[in-house]
Amino acid sequence: MITASADRTIKLWEPSNVKSNPCFQTIVGHEGSILDMVYIEKVNQLITSSTDRTMRIWVIDQSRQLLYYPWFVINQRIQDFTSINLTQDMDVWINCIAVQDEEKLFVHAGDSEGSILTFKASDDWRQKCEFSLGDDKKRGLHKFGLLQILDLTKKESCQFTIGYDQYVNGYGKNKERFFNYPNPNKVLFTSMCWDDEGKLLYIADELGYVYIAHVYLAERETIQKKVTKDKIKSIEVYSTASLGSILFVFTERSMQAFRIKIG
Repeated sequence: MITASADRTIKLWEPSNVKSNPCFQTIVGHEGSILDMVYIEKVNQLITSSTDRTMRIWVIDQSRQLLYYPWFVINQRIQDFTSINLTQDMDVWINCIAVQDEEKLFVHAGDSEGSILTFKASDDWRQKCEFSLGDDKKRGLHKFGLLQILDLTKKESCQFTIGYDQYVNGYGKNKERFFNYPNPNKVLFTSMCWDDEGKLLYIADELGYVYIAHVYLAERETIQKKVTKDKIKSIEVYSTASLGSILFVFTERSMQAFRIKIG
């Protein structure tokens, strides 16, 4: 298990190791709170972003491959988040990260200005994976910074974004916006996830509401239901053979599971 924190560190854990310290590595390097983290299993790389205005790529140290657990070291430090042909802007940082895993490997990074930057992996990424900033920055998707990117390029040929402007947006293959939903309670959306089986977008907010959106059917009304009194931190949908779709709702103090019955 890997965690990142406002204490500027990343920690790797073996939860079953209860006899001694379950934390087997503390990674120090960022100079600010860590905002987001994603692990790319294909290349065994860990990507983190921070308020120190850097994005860092961590790899497993091959010289320590005889150790029982993997040991991560810094491989790349990215600090210029401006597009090609623009002067470097050091006032921009990355709030959220999403990975597009296809024949080519991309990292989509949502910045503090409401734009998405795309970092392309090197052509030999299967041997040595390094990322460089492309020139297809999607500007002004939101009025303020991004909170989450949900990349469904592989499944649905689209992306969804949550911004600090209290909107959820959806973008198709040609970057055109086909979905735009403001929070009816005028608060921040906090998390979203995709239900493959029902082709539905689930969205949560800080008042404890969950919204179910038929993003492909504009005539269908978005359903909203208050499921908790607390601010929702994260939601996930899982489909099971016996129980159907289950919605998990995480707050700071609890986890709840709801069986989804459409109709």
